[in-house]
Amino acid sequence: MEHLPAAFAVTRGEHHTLVFANAAFRNMVTLDGKVSTGGPIGELFALAEREDMNALMDRAFRSGVVSRNRVVEQTDDGVMPLRCTVWPEVDDNGKTHQLLIELRELEGRQHAARDHDHGLT
Repeated sequence: MEHLPAAFAVTRGEHHTLVFANAAFRNMVTLDGKVSTGGPIGELFALAEREDMNALMDRAFRSGVVSRNRVVEQTDDGVMPLRCTVWPEVDDNGKTHQLLIELRELEGRQHAARDHDHGLT
């Protein structure tokens, strides 16, 4: 999963401890492409984003149901929201142990950022 073009991360447990983030995910959520594993994944996001992410992850973890294409509003000026899908890994007893999280930029986000950088907006 490290070199997949899609941005993926894996968390473990009800506190959503980050155990893996591929290069695309790291580059999407940090300026330097580096993240530390072992802490809550929510710490990678600003407060409003963290609340949205935690709500999605909590719901998927408790229910065992996938949350697909949910919008995570970003708080930085000029930054468009992300789409997030959370897949729970549920065992034979219906208990969730891990979450697989995918982040995607909304369509047009890259163009909007490029146009903003070139003074076109």
